[in-house]
Amino acid sequence: MAANAKNRSGGVIETGLAARRADETAAGSALEVYARSDWLEMLAESGGFGAELVSVVGDWGATPARLQGRTLRAPTNLYTVQAPPPARDAAGAEALARSLRAAHPRVDRVAWDALSPEDAAACAAGFRAAGWVVETYEHFGCWRTDVSGLGFAEYLTQRPGRLRSTIKRKRARLEKRGSVRFLHWRGPDDALTAMDAYGAAHRDAWQGDEPHPDYPEALIKTGFEGGWGHVFAISVDDVIVAAQIWTAGRARITVLKLAHDRSFGDVSPGTLLTAEAIEHFLADGAHSFKTLDFGRGDDAYKKDWAPDRVPMTGLLAETPLTFKGAIRSAALITRRIVRRFNS
Repeated sequence: MAANAKNRSGGVIETGLAARRADETAAGSALEVYARSDWLEMLAESGGFGAELVSVVGDWGATPARLQGRTLRAPTNLYTVQAPPPARDAAGAEALARSLRAAHPRVDRVAWDALSPEDAAACAAGFRAAGWVVETYEHFGCWRTDVSGLGFAEYLTQRPGRLRSTIKRKRARLEKRGSVRFLHWRGPDDALTAMDAYGAAHRDAWQGDEPHPDYPEALIKTGFEGGWGHVFAISVDDVIVAAQIWTAGRARITVLKLAHDRSFGDVSPGTLLTAEAIEHFLADGAHSFKTLDFGRGDDAYKKDWAPDRVPMTGLLAETPLTFKGAIRSAALITRRIVRRFNS
C-alpha cells in the first residue's frame, strides 16, 4: 500500500469548488448526479453546509469537501443520498492522509459520511496505512434494486403481490374521484410549472414544513437546467394531489422528494405516482438504468419497491500526530475497547 501511495498525487485543498474537475470526476463515477458541481452548489446554497466548500485535488480529479476548522468533512447534509469519497481507492486515501499532514498540518480530522460500504472500506484502509486512527459506522439505510434490462411489466411482476393489487385497486378508486391526469416535467421552460405543482402537493401533505424551504425549488431548477431532474404529478379535476421529484443519471434513477394531499390518502396517490414514474423510466426495457434508488431512510414502504438495503457508512479518521488529534485518537481507541469488552 505505502509503495503505491508514494506514486500518487495526494490531496491539495483548494478554496471553492473546482467545478470542471469535479464534473470530470463525476462523469466517471457511479455517483453521477451526486458528485456534480451543480448538485453540490445547489445543496450548499439551499440546504446549508455550515462550512466552507473546498476541493481536494489529486491525480484522481477533484473531490468536493467542506472545511470546518481543523476538520475536512464530506459535502453532505440531510438531503444527501450518497457522497463522493475523499479518494477513489485505498492508495489514493493513503496519499491524501499523508499529504494533509505535509501540506495542511492543521487538518487533523476527516469526517466523511453517506459513503457506500465499498468506498468507506477502501478509504478506511488507506487512512490506517498512513497511521491515522479510523472508525466506521452505519449512517443510514438506502433501499435499491437492480433494474438492468427490465421493462416496467417485468419489474412489476417481481414486486410483492400486495403492491400490484394496491396499484390496481387504488387507481380504480382514484378515477372515481374525478378526471385523472398524470403529468411529467423536465425541461428548463417547465421549471416554474413543476415548482408550483410540487408546492401545491406539499402544502396539504403529511410531512410538515420543509427544514430548508428553498430546497425543493432549487432542486427542480438546478435539475432541469442540468438535464437530470424530473417532476411527476397527479391531478384530479385539474387539482394537483401528489407530486414527486426524481433524478436520473446514466445508470441510476432516484426519488428524492414525495408529497401528496392528505385528503386523498385513502386512494394512495403517492403509490400510483411512484408506479407511473417508474413506468416512464423503464418503459419497455430500452433504457440504460441499472439501479432504482429510493434514497435515504428506512421507511417501511420502500422495500416493496426496492428490496435491497444498502447500509450507507460514515468514516471518522484522526491523526495522532497533533495534540488535539492525539486526544481524539485516544478517545476512539478507548470507545473501541469498551465496545469489545461489553459485547
